[in-house]
Amino acid sequence: MDQDNLPLINIAIVEDDDADAKLLENSLREIVSLLQKQVSINRFATAESFLANYTPSYDIVFMDIELGEASGLEACKVIRQKDESVIIIFTTNMRQFALEGYSVSALDYLIKPIRKERLASALERALSRLENKKKGEVLLKTSEGLRKVAVDSIRFIETQNHRVIVHLKEEVIDYFGTMKAIVSVLSPTSFALCNSGYLVNLAYVTTVRGESVYIGTEELKISRSKKKTFMASLLAYLGDK
Repeated sequence: MDQDNLPLINIAIVEDDDADAKLLENSLREIVSLLQKQVSINRFATAESFLANYTPSYDIVFMDIELGEASGLEACKVIRQKDESVIIIFTTNMRQFALEGYSVSALDYLIKPIRKERLASALERALSRLENKKKGEVLLKTSEGLRKVAVDSIRFIETQNHRVIVHLKEEVIDYFGTMKAIVSVLSPTSFALCNSGYLVNLAYVTTVRGESVYIGTEELKISRSKKKTFMASLLAYLGDK
């Protein structure tokens, strides 16, 4: 398989020991290669540096519990306020610290020195959870960095002048991009183009009247070239409900 087409897993390692961090990173790269995944790994030596510009863009965080001034457990409590879904795996020298991880819904804990077989088992569990979770999320490359968005919160998407405008339930996200790119990552059974500039989440359609589709009170025009396929997609979606 072409390496560029492999699924990308974003991983953070928060570890103050250089040797431990390097060993973990090398082992992770070896395991994900065998699993035919592509990985992006960022290492942070302190909890403070990791938290300084944290955004919900990581899939998995390997967190050393026994860090410097801020413990890994305290750092994860802060993370959970910003990101409820990131997968946390603790690493520790002392087994008695492991149970503390459950207070922040950690997936697993690894006792140092970390055996590769144990790491592979934890990573496979994480990837299984991640695969199920990602079915309901999309990653957007905004000007402020990567942003994970729940697919079911997207009402509709429009494009204007090389910008993608994502209309969510509670907010609007605006970034440079193309309709082609966003269409490629959203399910064709739940989303349909009503014209070349609007992609509609079929779950939010309230009315179709004449050449318009309504998302609540918002009216979007249906183009002549898209009407047949759009209506067929809508009827198929409603038929599955």
